Amino acid sequence: MSLAVGVMSGAITAGGVSLGIVGSEWSRVALGLELGLRFGLLRGVGLGLGVGVAGAGVSVGAYTTMGVDIGLIEGGLRGVGLLGSHAGLMGRAVGIGLGGLVFTLGGESPVLGVGAFTGVGLVFSGRLADDLRLGLRGVGLVGGGVDQLAEGFGLGLTGYFGLGVMQGVVSGAGSVAPMSVGLRLGVVG
Repeated sequence: MSLAVGVMSGAITAGGVSLGIVGSEWSRVALGLELGLRFGLLRGVGLGLGVGVAGAGVSVGAYTTMGVDIGLIEGGLRGVGLLGSHAGLMGRAVGIGLGGLVFTLGGESPVLGVGAFTGVGLVFSGRLADDLRLGLRGVGLVGGGVDQLAEGFGLGLTGYFGLGVMQGVVSGAGSVAPMSVGLRLGVVG
């Protein structure tokens, strides 16, 4: 991930402030979302297409959600019954905050030695809502509303991160044989 602790929650908090959401409760929600997202993203997988020459190498690149429709996050919140203007503001604030961040990707490349990769989307290996619920509770938020927030943000952020863009390079030992291969990449902690 290569983002210092606090960067995601700071960006989410700032996204809220830009829309008029202020206060310590919003900052706690932002921090809880960061804690849950950190765990979820570290278990997430991105699938990219690598092109280059055969060999063995290491993939390193970047992943961003810049340009992805932030309405997906709001849709997740509304999908679990959170209605009203505040749900929409929270969804937009999270999307605005996360949209400006770049995550580092990496992974082994056992068959592609030198080249480049591109891809779309990250897939979470578990239910993101469960990770978010733990994060929100970890910052002291309790009650049934926390479960609903976690479910809504889980739905919305799964769709949101599923449409981000990744690109990077593969470096290592290569041959002269051209190759195109699928790569499995993860967010780097």
